[in-house]
Amino acid sequence: MSTKKIIAAVAAGLLAGSSLPITGTVFAVENNDSNSVSESAEGVYFTANSYGSYIEITGYEGSSDYAEIPAEVQGIPVTSIGSLKANGSIGTIKIPASITSIADGAFDDVTNLAAIDVDENNADYSSVDGVLYNKNQTELILYPYAKSDISYTIPDTVVTISKNAINSCFSLNELIVGNGITEISADTFTDCKNIISISVPASVKKIDTAAIAANAFLREYNVSEDNEVYSSADGVLFSKDGKQLICYPASKKDASYSVPESVKSISDSAFKGSKLVTITVADSVEEINNAAFSNMSVLATIVLGNGVKSISENAFAGDTALVSVILGDNVTAIKDNAFALCSSLKSISIPATTSVISASAFTGCSLLSNISVSSQNEVYSSLNGVLFDKSGETLLKYPMGKSADEYAIPDSVVKISDKSFEKNTSIKKIILGSSFDSFDGNPFVGCTALSDYEVSAENTKYSSVDGVLLNKDESVVVKYPCGRAIGEYIIPDSVTSFNSDAFSDSINVSSFAVSAENTVFSAIDGVLMSKDGSTLVKYPSASESDYYEIPATVKNASTAAFENTANLEGLSFAGDETVITADAFVNSFSSMVVYGKYGSNAEKFATDANFEFIAVDGVYAFGDVTGDSSINAVDASSVLSVYAATSTGHRCKYIDSQKVAADINGDGNINAIDASRILTYYAYSSTNEAPMSIADYYEITDPTITVEAE
Repeated sequence: MSTKKIIAAVAAGLLAGSSLPITGTVFAVENNDSNSVSESAEGVYFTANSYGSYIEITGYEGSSDYAEIPAEVQGIPVTSIGSLKANGSIGTIKIPASITSIADGAFDDVTNLAAIDVDENNADYSSVDGVLYNKNQTELILYPYAKSDISYTIPDTVVTISKNAINSCFSLNELIVGNGITEISADTFTDCKNIISISVPASVKKIDTAAIAANAFLREYNVSEDNEVYSSADGVLFSKDGKQLICYPASKKDASYSVPESVKSISDSAFKGSKLVTITVADSVEEINNAAFSNMSVLATIVLGNGVKSISENAFAGDTALVSVILGDNVTAIKDNAFALCSSLKSISIPATTSVISASAFTGCSLLSNISVSSQNEVYSSLNGVLFDKSGETLLKYPMGKSADEYAIPDSVVKISDKSFEKNTSIKKIILGSSFDSFDGNPFVGCTALSDYEVSAENTKYSSVDGVLLNKDESVVVKYPCGRAIGEYIIPDSVTSFNSDAFSDSINVSSFAVSAENTVFSAIDGVLMSKDGSTLVKYPSASESDYYEIPATVKNASTAAFENTANLEGLSFAGDETVITADAFVNSFSSMVVYGKYGSNAEKFATDANFEFIAVDGVYAFGDVTGDSSINAVDASSVLSVYAATSTGHRCKYIDSQKVAADINGDGNINAIDASRILTYYAYSSTNEAPMSIADYYEITDPTITVEAE
């Protein structure tokens, strides 16, 4: 490559002796060798900071694919390369002898960089075949992103690899690690999606297989026979003694694989993401660790040997094609999310030895319709594909994929476990047997079709009225069906209280009605209240209203009173004595706006609940929609947020005086034009000592146009 000469620079007086950085310094560098750049090249332009005694290069602009960093400017040495902002056209960078410091990630933006050429007289850095090293080549600093080689051998002199030294190298297929490296860590190389093969020398003692797995096309590990920690067979990574299968490369092409008889343990994420269809696990394997077979998109069949004792957390999670699972005879535990989201799995058989099945083991198995249990199992049992404890007193799991629209809980069942019916979308009616006594947590979360509870006449604790579960004497509402169609719920006259979670997953009550005969409750505008109206008991989740004013009679609200109120966006307090705590709003609309006077209980509630507060007694001058006596970017942002909300069907949160303040162009709408005008005025007023008012600035004589509520 040719040398280049500086043809323009900032005045020497600005550079020499400056103690503070001078940004925006521009060097124009002309290329003297037309063979080094294309005919259309317009030159090479560097930007820099001057620190008096040295210069730091910070950027590049131009069309040349070859850029030579100058060694000095106006007699001041160029010693540092910062984060080089560039337009991506550079293919080769020439680093002069003067450079003593190169920042981490200095070339991140130089995405077409194919070679780095370091002057042989540089005392701190060197290059070999376009790759950047420290001077004695014990540290690999950067393998250029666009280097076209398909194979790279890290020199044996290298003992340290800088963070992201091998990053986004789209041509590299094979990486041969040198004998000086002892660890292949998480940040050794990233996003090199085309690396197929990694050769591991005898020196390596530690490999971060999870980081390597992120390079999606890896097909094989080749480990030196002299390595004392690792070994490989047919491209698969094992411990030296072969007892631990560490990593099966995600893009290895085989459709089936049999785990060798030498293996006793399968590591965390060992097969994660691989493209195997069938796996057979040898009887020698005793342990399957976390996520060992997770996210395998085409795995259809897994056969576990009789040595496997535990299936760990997330072991097969996300295996969406898995249809056949054969558990060995000695499995004792199936842990959290072991088969979560295995959406093709229809049936599973639990052996006699299993004593622990996590409640979340089969979460999201949408087609699972049958769980069968060996009759010899001493902890679990099954009946018609439903999982129970051995005695049949506790219902543990009703498969998500069972298609019946009605299920009669056996008379033996005393308790139904938490989430046991989770997300079953077929079941419409639950019939509770004579012995049923209690729910553990929320068994029916996500059962969107469940509309009716029915209770055996022999049950001494519960009853049902119009499909709603009540206690025996009908004084307590226990559970409202979570999948009942949107509509009004008429509270029976006998009801005097509600379980705290009676409506926790029931989002379809649009209003409440209470007869005059009920001695404990009343309803005001469809909202459930105490008889005297002092306590707001429950706001209907499915109410279509987006604004609610709490009546002045209300002094407090029950816990979860506003749970799941997705449509409610605005709230105000009619009375000064109303006190509501944040726990009244569980799983409700996060962008709630609370209206009230400054210093009121409404403002305190808004602060405690982290809701936006708008003061109805605030002063909102023209342009000042936030009422802080200043017109700035915050006002413009607020106007934009209102415009975005109203454009997507949400209510306009502004009170009338704010609407007038926001409508800068007086067209009766609040939109991006108004926000833009506020920003323009803010820019003007910020640069003038005595700015005119915003009304005068836009020549508005009567800024009192009222915008109708959205």
